[in-house]
Amino acid sequence: MLAGTPVVISRIQNRRGLQADFDALYPAGQPGTGTDVLQPGELALCTDTGNVYIGTIDSNIPGYYILIGSSGAPGPTSDISLIAVVSTLPPANVWTPILAPINETPFFTILYSLVDVTTTNPNVVGTNFAKNGKLTITSTTSSATLVDDASVINSTLFDVNFRVDKIGSAIQLSYMHNFPTPITFSTGSVIWAPI
Repeated sequence: MLAGTPVVISRIQNRRGLQADFDALYPAGQPGTGTDVLQPGELALCTDTGNVYIGTIDSNIPGYYILIGSSGAPGPTSDISLIAVVSTLPPANVWTPILAPINETPFFTILYSLVDVTTTNPNVVGTNFAKNGKLTITSTTSSATLVDDASVINSTLFDVNFRVDKIGSAIQLSYMHNFPTPITFSTGSVIWAPI
């Protein structure tokens, strides 16, 4: 620091209040209207439920939000759990899209887990198969590559594989698996945000 440069101490306060207060901002659901709804990127914590929301936009329309985590009843030992997207993957012997086509981005990381049971709970343990990993997608305007870095416990004769394809200016993630029953795919993703 240069001599004589003033030090500025700042504090950022995110919104906080009761779940009922948050719900009142969106009486007709999403998108909310008015000046009190969450602005894109603005965080809100509901002190009674532990829910954490972030404001977002859809098709350049503000007034939307995403539930990004929850700790249940808050307290000194509460942990915030990030919300996972959980879906069931039926058996597929051909490449089958797993996520809607994603707008072209040079770097895209998907954290995931797979288990050989059908559930909506991302924390259920598999019976004979569990896979936990990271799909790293790198793309250019003409191609995309995929690296599947995972740890696996598999006492079956079955397997699951992923592939990425370019569809115009979008990226399509697909899967194929030969398990006789559906498996559960739980995921969260990371996309670089502009600075």
